Amino acid sequence: MNEKSSTQGPDLAEKVNERAAEALLDAVVTDGFDPHSDLVAAFVSETQRLHISDVLAAVTLDRHQPLVARERALGRLVAAYCRIVEKEATAAPHSTSDLFTVAA
Repeated sequence: MNEKSSTQGPDLAEKVNERAAEALLDAVVTDGFDPHSDLVAAFVSETQRLHISDVLAAVTLDRHQPLVARERALGRLVAAYCRIVEKEATAAPHSTSDLFTVAA
């Protein structure tokens, strides 16, 4: 793996979340794709697992695409991912009383 620079986004392979996705996007815009290729690939894998968009995933990873197209594709993946994360966060959580019942 590449050694992380101080501007590189968080390790998405360990914990992919909304802030990490946005930080990765910022890092790619600042530094380009190459220093963050492992993290971009991990994030794209996560978006594919969530069935977000195979087309955006392919454009993001394709080094032959223009840089602006790759950045826009990554930005749209991040936006879609953040909407999914937000939707899951607002879903009705289980109460602890449902998880732990004590017999009287």
